[in-house]
Amino acid sequence: KKDVARLGESLNDYMKRLSDCDREKANLKARLQAAESNMVLREEQVNDLKDLVADLRQQRDAQLNQVDDLTTLSQSASDNIKETLSQLQTKDKYIQMLQAAKTRADSINLAL
Repeated sequence: KKDVARLGESLNDYMKRLSDCDREKANLKARLQAAESNMVLREEQVNDLKDLVADLRQQRDAQLNQVDDLTTLSQSASDNIKETLSQLQTKDKYIQMLQAAKTRADSINLAL
């Protein structure tokens, strides 16, 4: 009887251990599913951030091109202004020369 009682106690002990293991297995399985779900969410966030970085790089490149275009336009405008000023100075000299010639002509006419 002692052996049977002892075997019964051992069986009860093993059954309790098995039950504890089953509960722990279920708990770990739930935690694993939560971790996998969390990992999928994080991967989606990483992909979204990668897309955002790519978009920001494209925007930056477009802005750099616009700045380069503006710089080119500014340089062209500056060159045009310099050319216009040079033309105006040439015209001023021509006008002064015409005025001097008219003054001489008037002086000659007065002398006659």
